[in-house]
Amino acid sequence: MATTASARTLDEAKLDRINWRESAPFILLHFLPFLAIWTGVTWFDVWLCVGLYAVRMFFITAVYHRYFAHRTYSMNRVMQFLMAFGGSCAVQKGALWWAAHHRHHHKHSDTPHDVHSPLKGLYWCHLGWILCDKHKETQTELIRDFAKFPELRWLDRHYWFAPALLGLGCYLAGGWSCFLIGFCLSTVILWHGTFCVNSAAHLMGRRRYATTDTSRNSLLVALITGGEGWHNNHHHCPNSIRQGFYWYEIDCTYYALRAMSWVGLIRNLRMPAEKQLLANRIEDGHVDLGMFYAQHNMNRFSYEDFKQMASNYFEAQQKALGSFVESTLNEVKNIELLQKSSAAPAPQSTWAETAAEYRDKIQRFTFSMKGQSQRFREHVSEAAQHVRTWTADHSPANAEQMAHALEETREAIRGAADKLNQTLEQAIHELHLALARLEGMAPANA
Repeated sequence: MATTASARTLDEAKLDRINWRESAPFILLHFLPFLAIWTGVTWFDVWLCVGLYAVRMFFITAVYHRYFAHRTYSMNRVMQFLMAFGGSCAVQKGALWWAAHHRHHHKHSDTPHDVHSPLKGLYWCHLGWILCDKHKETQTELIRDFAKFPELRWLDRHYWFAPALLGLGCYLAGGWSCFLIGFCLSTVILWHGTFCVNSAAHLMGRRRYATTDTSRNSLLVALITGGEGWHNNHHHCPNSIRQGFYWYEIDCTYYALRAMSWVGLIRNLRMPAEKQLLANRIEDGHVDLGMFYAQHNMNRFSYEDFKQMASNYFEAQQKALGSFVESTLNEVKNIELLQKSSAAPAPQSTWAETAAEYRDKIQRFTFSMKGQSQRFREHVSEAAQHVRTWTADHSPANAEQMAHALEETREAIRGAADKLNQTLEQAIHELHLALARLEGMAPANA
């Protein structure tokens, strides 16, 4: 069994290596713009470079991503083909290949199964996954809803056709300098602008929502990509056509799509519901599972990691619960003191409305914490299976001892989870008692 595991590891390592022969055109294109030193550069070349970057970035973000990967809006079949053709001009293969891999990413975000997991390092998530053989085929089973269209399958097989036409058009429009700067340079910048969403948007920025991955919100990445930098927003609500949820979160792709809907080019725009915008916020005390999981790379998971992960998780949950209860009780007490000391106290109906708002906040917190607990148990089961499989392959003599140790740990986790739920129920009861007092408050001079 150890031999089988070693062979499997070697095969995976081989698939992760750069395929130099097939990657040669990609690498060569990075150096071609330097030939402009001899051809010279015109202002037309520069503006064409800027224009092709912006237009093709729109096709990637609006079409490949928000339409084919997430179906955040609808359009007719002719428009669908034209948009897919425009997307293939970005030299990022066909829409089916791109969207299928992106759906796989969302299904396995930041786990060892993720096609461009940041757990494997900056190089891998930004570039390495594209240059190897492991992900060169289209995962048709993940994109059956669009793979049924023969014209899209044709574009996927002949993904070089549209870029070749565009490159030829640039040459005919302005000669070699136009081809080198307008097409080649804009394509290289476009590649790395797109790749920043997979790398930088999982490594830098702020997190509003407690998702189970490491996605971040980054204004810089949003400006580079036309709105894709609000990545934590996106992973929280992937089926939303807009990724900048608030007016100050610039999302040029959404603005353009909105304008297209006004003239009937697209329809059925899917927007985030108000409840989605308010759910699972870290500032409300929800445990940031994504950042917690990121500290435990499943590729190097051990039994000690397994125990430590469970201990850290419940410690973090208890801390989050305590913080939420303490802050909420303090807010309610401050309101009570304000009411008692006010010369012109508010009527009782006002406090009933305030209490209703707090009840809604408590309900969201409770629902989120219980959901996180369930997801954590599922994660624990996956981790246990991983440890069990590794032990069976590499240390079969210790398999029985490991199985017993894992079962003891899982029992301890179940006990900790039950204790956490009891603490949660007691805390929520205490909060509701405080809110009941708030609802019943009459004006101090009544």
